[in-house]
Amino acid sequence: MTESNLICLLAGIAFGLFNGFISRLILKKAMPAGNTVFFAAWGGGILYRLVFLLASVAFLAGNVKNVLFFALPMIAVQEICLVFALKAKIPGLK
Repeated sequence: MTESNLICLLAGIAFGLFNGFISRLILKKAMPAGNTVFFAAWGGGILYRLVFLLASVAFLAGNVKNVLFFALPMIAVQEICLVFALKAKIPGLK
């Protein structure tokens, strides 16, 4: 693994934590408000994460390996943050 790949990997994890934390906060506030507000927040979060991912891929477009080392950890960490947010709020999930 080269130094640029390691930097992209760490940046992907950091941005994934940042985006996952923001999405988690929004979903936590939207959960008690009802289904319409929750699904609007869920859809807005997906759109936000997709736009962020597309912007970062466009920024790193010169090297496909760097895009993969950035995007895959970012997506994984975001989803892990969301699963823990939902798991804590939905009864019956283990």
